[in-house]
Amino acid sequence: MSTRATTPLLTPLTRAGYWVAYLSPICGLIGLALVDRLLLVRFWPTPRADAVIFGLTIVLTLLYSHGFLTRIKAQYAELARLLATTEQQRDRLRLLQEAMTTIAEDRDWEGILQRVVQLSRELTGARYGALAVLNPDETIARFITSGLSTEQVRAIGSLPRGRGLLGEVIRTRRPLRVANIREHPASVGWPPNHPEMTSFLGMPVLFREQVVGHLYLTDKAQGPFTEDDEELVALLAGQAAVLISNARLNNELERLAVIEERQRIGMDLHDGTIQSLYGVMLTIDTLLPKIPPEQRELRDILDDLGDRLSRITSDIRHYIFDLKQEQQDWLQSVNAIVAELGLKGMTRIHTSDRQYDQLSPRQRDNVLAWIREALTNVARHAHAERIEITWRGEDERFRITVEDDGVGFSPEAPAAPGHFGLKHLAQRAEELGGQFVVRSRPGSGTVVELVAPFVPSGHAPAGGVRLAGS
Repeated sequence: MSTRATTPLLTPLTRAGYWVAYLSPICGLIGLALVDRLLLVRFWPTPRADAVIFGLTIVLTLLYSHGFLTRIKAQYAELARLLATTEQQRDRLRLLQEAMTTIAEDRDWEGILQRVVQLSRELTGARYGALAVLNPDETIARFITSGLSTEQVRAIGSLPRGRGLLGEVIRTRRPLRVANIREHPASVGWPPNHPEMTSFLGMPVLFREQVVGHLYLTDKAQGPFTEDDEELVALLAGQAAVLISNARLNNELERLAVIEERQRIGMDLHDGTIQSLYGVMLTIDTLLPKIPPEQRELRDILDDLGDRLSRITSDIRHYIFDLKQEQQDWLQSVNAIVAELGLKGMTRIHTSDRQYDQLSPRQRDNVLAWIREALTNVARHAHAERIEITWRGEDERFRITVEDDGVGFSPEAPAAPGHFGLKHLAQRAEELGGQFVVRSRPGSGTVVELVAPFVPSGHAPAGGVRLAGS
């Protein structure tokens, strides 16, 4: 916070000034008396000269009194201004102390960032505020707003495009203050349905020279943003930078811990469980030729048991395969699943953004499992020649579509015995807190779609499944 002194309207009187103020009325009266007796009486009669001097005395007294009272009034106004400034600074310090206390005690980093934006508005008197939290590739991971209602946020729709004033903050990595947005040459890039704004303050959120976010404040209630406002917001932006960086570090540590644990589980499954299952399968294969022909029912039971064990072994192999993909990004993992299922030549993957980097480890696992299940259904039943996989991030949620040109089916018809593909897809969607949609009809291919929020499933709306003939 700035400690510079504001230049007062009037400077204090010096010692000589005080003597002048005390003696000037007396000296003035003596001077007028001398003018009266030594000069005016030579030209005018004494009564007339005294009247003139009396009139001059009244005028000069009034002027002196006016000047004196004006100075007192100005000093009172200056004192009132200083008291108001002191009150404002006290409120700012109180809010700042509250912010520091909240940051020190709270462990919900997204809640703290929301409070940072809100405090920035309260400290500066801004009507609207927003904090863009960036991914390592500087795409927007979270966009936290304050001062906007839910209806206004919904009406705005798309996030800022990083042009105009916002682009200047991003490009220069320096604070930017604008008194009137509409008069600024770079006043472009705002969403079309954003409420009317005037002033603007943009602050890059930097951690060790790396941009981890941007803090924006607009439409200050009283005049443009000041240098004091900029310094306060810079302090809060610094706290936000530490929070964002710590959250990134914690997520990375969590991811590495999950990878290490799953790799250990994968090795245990490969070296223990799969070998045991192979032993049971070899025992069944050894017993089958020894069963007499008249015991066909027993032979069928053992044969079916062997098939089940084979499918279980295959599922475990798939799980181990997924564990090996943990160090790949989401797109590489999808490509690996496509190659594993033998669908590489007919499959195209489309991504309109990299918001899949926002997926938590558990969400990522469920999404990849959902895609594997969808592609497995295509490989087993669709007889398709073309498969399209599409990812699209939509602010707080994402949408994944798997479309094929295969034989299709009737979604309303009951599933055949032993076919659980749609059920598994619906279960995965429910675990993600999202919705699963199926569109298909015989002879016209199939489209399966997953729409789910980025937030953890515990905070998400209830999921569901919708079936539709297309």
